[in-house]
Amino acid sequence: NAQSFDSAEASVLAPFSQHYYVANGAVSNPDDILLTPSAATSGPSAVATAVATAHRYGIPFRMGEMNSLYNGGEAGISNVFESALWAVDTMFEYANVGVDGVNWHVGNGGNYAAFEFDTQTSGTTTTYALSSVDPLYYSLLFFQAATSNSAHLLPVTLGTQANLTAWATVDASGTPRLVMINKDKNSTGTVDITLSGYSHAQIFRLTAPSFQSSSGVTFAGQTFHGSTNGVIQGTQTIESVDVSNGVFQVPMPITSAALVVFTN
Repeated sequence: NAQSFDSAEASVLAPFSQHYYVANGAVSNPDDILLTPSAATSGPSAVATAVATAHRYGIPFRMGEMNSLYNGGEAGISNVFESALWAVDTMFEYANVGVDGVNWHVGNGGNYAAFEFDTQTSGTTTTYALSSVDPLYYSLLFFQAATSNSAHLLPVTLGTQANLTAWATVDASGTPRLVMINKDKNSTGTVDITLSGYSHAQIFRLTAPSFQSSSGVTFAGQTFHGSTNGVIQGTQTIESVDVSNGVFQVPMPITSAALVVFTN
């Protein structure tokens, strides 16, 4: 077991790692499987004890390989917008149990790819041309924005029965951020946020036409659709909200995510 292995091998281990996928992509899965709460929590729950054990012996713990569905993913699940919402949520779940980092397993042309290339080979030279940036990549961009500048997690109290999750961070400069992920396919609502000492906030949204969209994904109004060099396209759209009677109110459309950055 991990306890015995770490105890015996701690001096030569760097780091401890594990692989995890939500389900088998070679069989038929419910089209909304990645929107279920357990899809985001099952992997972190499975490794939580091993993470604590590794850290007890001073060994970093990393998810050495992960993605949505193994065997290359499943079309209509791994390559659509629900994978982005799931990816943001599960990365926070992994961070919450102490995982030190994750390696996303992607492959060119696979259903769970983050981006794809057209390739042409002439002799010993292969030329790569960007053909698409897929929904999963937007989740990585979103997560980076939410956790940049040496951020760490803050506690959040969430009072709802909706299929909505929330994560808060504060970075090295003291800037607090709140991530909200509405994985409900039918219910919208306005979230009331209380955070004392702050009067203004900016909202960066992660959206798509539906949770089954493979295109039309935007982060803060920008998209990689049509990009030939991997540079995001369009004008950034940032919403502003001011505190009112001690409360920030942020509408949350169905199957979307929002990054709220607070300022004085």
